[in-house]
Amino acid sequence: PQVVTATPVSSSPAVSGEVKRKNGPAPAPSSRAHKTPSDGLYRAGGGCAGCFGPNGALSGKPGRTFTFPDRLTGSPVAYRGVLYLSCGQTLCAFDPKRENLLWAVQLKSRPTVPALAGGRMFFRTEDGNLVALKAETGAVLWQLNAKGMTFSSPVTAFENAFFAVSSSGTLLCLDGASGKVKWQTETGLNNPTALLFADEILLVGGQNLGYQAYHPVYGYRRWQGGDGTSMDVSPSWSDGTAYFPDTRGRVRALRAQNARFLWTSEPFSPLAAPLVVSGERGWGVTADGAVFAVGLTEGKVIWRTQ
Repeated sequence: PQVVTATPVSSSPAVSGEVKRKNGPAPAPSSRAHKTPSDGLYRAGGGCAGCFGPNGALSGKPGRTFTFPDRLTGSPVAYRGVLYLSCGQTLCAFDPKRENLLWAVQLKSRPTVPALAGGRMFFRTEDGNLVALKAETGAVLWQLNAKGMTFSSPVTAFENAFFAVSSSGTLLCLDGASGKVKWQTETGLNNPTALLFADEILLVGGQNLGYQAYHPVYGYRRWQGGDGTSMDVSPSWSDGTAYFPDTRGRVRALRAQNARFLWTSEPFSPLAAPLVVSGERGWGVTADGAVFAVGLTEGKVIWRTQ
């Protein structure tokens, strides 16, 4: 396997210009994120799914509208009461309670939806860099150039570790503070597109009809399975179960300790981003903009918009 190394912060080519703090770029009316006033579910327009803010559960009714500097190109991520959003080649931090743009950083290439843990933000860019920022200020901590590797899946994080998987199937565990590679292993998956860490399991899925679970500390494979469907969108996690949409437009529940499927929902149109889960419900947004709620116990649809 290729060995990758992190580059110094001061010479990071992934970031162009300075971080703009406190009401950075002026918001423009081209993109919107919707929030219900009493419950805290956030979602971006254009078919992106949402995530929960700090306030709790979903009512399903649209509420306030916020505008951002550019078209939102990924799902909002809520972390410590702040929303983090990808707007074209710009990453933004937004306080939804005060409706205040905290900072924005301009990148040289479009970023993925970030993962956050330990006060750090981790993401990959379209030109192949893995980058870590300080979540509070947007300051660059480190970047990793993968020396010819390309990455097709989202990234994930837990405590002081970040995880990424390359298009050729190389799974990397990176130190969150320095970007140094703790371990790497070959999954054998073709163009893996799903990655999730929860409850001491690192779950990887790909387009060649396979799912794998790895130990997050040591990198060994715990199990491998598959039943003829691809995992094309990263799963969401609740109470030991991974929930993900498959290529047939169905939501599936997978018990990650033993690779056993619990239920499969009725089909929707394809989902554009991971499911949002909390309590006994999950919420999703399809590629054509419909929003739905599904029960996590049996997979029954509770409601959906047109």
